[in-house]
Amino acid sequence: ATRNRGYREAQAGIVIFFDDDILVEKDTLSKLFHAQREGPGPVQFGNYPFISHSSESLHQFARQLYGYDTMTQNISFQKVNAISSGVLSVNKDELKGMTNFYKDDLTIPAAEEYELIARFHKMGIPIFRANHICTLHNHHLELKWLVQQQYKYGQGTAESFIKYPEIKKLEEFAGLKSNMDGVMKKK
Repeated sequence: ATRNRGYREAQAGIVIFFDDDILVEKDTLSKLFHAQREGPGPVQFGNYPFISHSSESLHQFARQLYGYDTMTQNISFQKVNAISSGVLSVNKDELKGMTNFYKDDLTIPAAEEYELIARFHKMGIPIFRANHICTLHNHHLELKWLVQQQYKYGQGTAESFIKYPEIKKLEEFAGLKSNMDGVMKKK
């Protein structure tokens, strides 16, 4: 609700969302602004690796899971079938007619992101990871936290599939649906 209100009331064309545990660099806003002006599309997100890790193996796992190997100092955009709301910028002027960015009836952040990916896919709006935009996630990565996050993503998948069944028909979500079906059969 807070992000939607900010999106609705924003006077500028470019709207930037940060999670409350993101540590930005001095030039982060400038990079996001220029990425929107010069980049390939109206929806872009940056990277935010964890400030510390409880083990090197967990650090390597997180690098793969969150795609941190794509980070670079050079301007680089990667078209993806994902979205990450921690460091997100959108060009509101190019998303004409969108009064709410997120759906108000979804309660789990992961569900909001899945629905958004599906909606943008349906609308033909590509999503890009800005590999050159990097902040820090002010969180110490521990296995317990990672497991809790993945559990929330599972709940978010279920909520988005239940409330928006058309999502599970999209090719991008076929793997998630297959995994969910497998889990449900085991119960």
